[in-house]
Amino acid sequence: MPHVQRPGASRRVIRVICLHGYKDSANEFSKGLDELRAWVGPMAEFAVVSGQELHNNEFCWYPNRFDLSCPDEEVDQHQLAWLRRSVRSLEEYVLNYGPFDGILGFSQGAMFATMVLQVLRSQAIDPTADTKGLTVSSTLNCFKFAILFCPCEERSPYNLRLEVPKIAVPTMLCLARYDDMIPVEVGKQFMRLFDHAELHVYEGAHWLPMDVEFGPVIRKFLQKFWVIDDSN
Repeated sequence: MPHVQRPGASRRVIRVICLHGYKDSANEFSKGLDELRAWVGPMAEFAVVSGQELHNNEFCWYPNRFDLSCPDEEVDQHQLAWLRRSVRSLEEYVLNYGPFDGILGFSQGAMFATMVLQVLRSQAIDPTADTKGLTVSSTLNCFKFAILFCPCEERSPYNLRLEVPKIAVPTMLCLARYDDMIPVEVGKQFMRLFDHAELHVYEGAHWLPMDVEFGPVIRKFLQKFWVIDDSN
């Protein structure tokens, strides 16, 4: 039987934590989310967290190999150390400003979000599982859904690609039709990592959707998590 909203009852705002792309910043990415904010209105709010600083006002969740000046044999350990710092930073943000209902990521931010969800899933099934030295605290075990824009497994650190059970949280995978960095056919391969993922291809290049036709798509997805606030 469907839940009937009582007279005067309100719905709780969906809180989404957002992760920017490579060499971007929280401030710039927040501006890029303005279209999404307009489309969803009061249903959801988007909070953008910053990665670790790579160069002046350029931030990332882990450095690419060509941005590291260390010897080749030390690249893996540097990327892992960076990822660990990024995870701790994300945990601290959620602890201070959470809870959050969902996680949204663009490009490298989408890959980092996926890694976090993979480790959480793996730890939940088997706390002793091999997660390549990356651990995530229960602080981040709050996400009920994920929205991922333009992710690509081929661009993740090879040594940290995890062969773990599929991610269980409902996921919206969004690919740009004219993305020359991550072609749609390459991005589609990402679907194999999820139990419950829906694919959407939007008009545009390697950036967030700007086409108004995407508005109803994201509203429909978020509607599933827009619950009645029974705290009053």
